[in-house]
Amino acid sequence: MGTVIKTNNLHKESSVGGFLFYYPGKPDVEWRIFYQRSDGAIEAMVGDTGPQQVLAPGVAKLGTPIISTFHTSSVGQGSTTFYINTSNEVCVFSYGGLSFNGTLKEPNGNTFKARSDSGLAAFVWVVNNTSHIRIAYQLNSNEVQQINWDGNSAFTWTYASRSPPTMQGSSMSFINQSPSGQDQYFRGYYQHTDNSIMELVDEPSQGYVGSFNQSLSNKTRISASYPAQGLQKFARAQGQVGVFWVNADGTISRRTWNNGSWSGTENLNNAIKVNQNSGLLAWSWVPPTATSPVKERII
Repeated sequence: MGTVIKTNNLHKESSVGGFLFYYPGKPDVEWRIFYQRSDGAIEAMVGDTGPQQVLAPGVAKLGTPIISTFHTSSVGQGSTTFYINTSNEVCVFSYGGLSFNGTLKEPNGNTFKARSDSGLAAFVWVVNNTSHIRIAYQLNSNEVQQINWDGNSAFTWTYASRSPPTMQGSSMSFINQSPSGQDQYFRGYYQHTDNSIMELVDEPSQGYVGSFNQSLSNKTRISASYPAQGLQKFARAQGQVGVFWVNADGTISRRTWNNGSWSGTENLNNAIKVNQNSGLLAWSWVPPTATSPVKERII
């Protein structure tokens, strides 16, 4: 079943962010999404109900990327959603038991500034009940800068690694594959300067360019997914990696990584076409207490 966002004033290039979550005793996961109205405000929907304004007009830049994480830790349970403001600074608002809002800052008070058309990516992992979040954004040099939050209560951030140049304003999507209670193991996807989608793999002991490479003729939107079982352990994912993108004609394609290799390209329903400049959000999960099948949802 598809979902129609119940608003008459959706920004024509609105990004879509969101997360899945699980209530004990429920047969399946719930979900919350965020999107931007034409006046710049950001609204939320829970399931197919809503909307509710969560950020006033004039705070986020028009066309801002929106990316969300959800986690439980010693500082509380809830979601953090990241966006870029009108000064091109990386910012956050939170929901649930967390109370982080405003511009992200280093311990010395400096902010993190992205290029004007930067994408955003984020993922969370948990070690010893301490949440960590990594964010990626694009600099004016077209390099991808990564920053980390180590679980501190002040919610201050530090610089991490910097990746090679990308296409200007590249979409990007990062996923966490770390086993529960261990350090980050992530895959990141964005467009290289030759338009191809490339993959970065980061393990605790090394980082390298992965084997995924998808040639494209157009600038695209990218969303990667990796299923968690019941989402009860948010840092423990299971199953295949999926990489989705939008083609020049507005159709959606994907490739999957499973059992050590990448599949060929699979074209989804050609009747479903999207604006190349609009958001794309892909999720995958396994229902609680089950081992299969993997469910998927694209927004």
